[in-house]
Amino acid sequence: MAEDIFEAAMNGDVNELRRFVNEEGVNPNTLDDVHRETPLNFACWHQQFAAVRYLVEEAHVKTDIVGEDEWTALHAACASSVVGFELVQYLVETVGISVNSETSEGRMPLHHVCNSDTADLDIIKYLVENQQAYVDVMDKRGLTPLDMIWRRDGMDASV
Repeated sequence: MAEDIFEAAMNGDVNELRRFVNEEGVNPNTLDDVHRETPLNFACWHQQFAAVRYLVEEAHVKTDIVGEDEWTALHAACASSVVGFELVQYLVETVGISVNSETSEGRMPLHHVCNSDTADLDIIKYLVENQQAYVDVMDKRGLTPLDMIWRRDGMDASV
């Protein structure tokens, strides 16, 4: 049994999420004490698609809540060590989260995908070609999504 709604979301335990929301009356839009993030963001970080669908479709969470660093659920999904195409597509097409929303650091979801060790070309192409994600926006450190790939792969951006 999960200790709290955030652990249930992180573990993708839909039955526990239902219990917290329906039986214990826990607000599914609550923010955790440390990162000020929602259970939806926790589920997205951990690529728990079933938990995300439950929170959106049954618990009717507010999908526009951003945490302390202004991360959307899409930022969280794209910052995961393994980014799932189906989850990203769901958050964009079904939930309607903007691919061009910026965090407090000026990063868009595309920055996070490009910075991932497992950057998925299909997700990058989807965000850029299908959803018109901006490719030339610099974060507060002056890095574009392309710079993130260069840095990740140890390449010199001046090449």
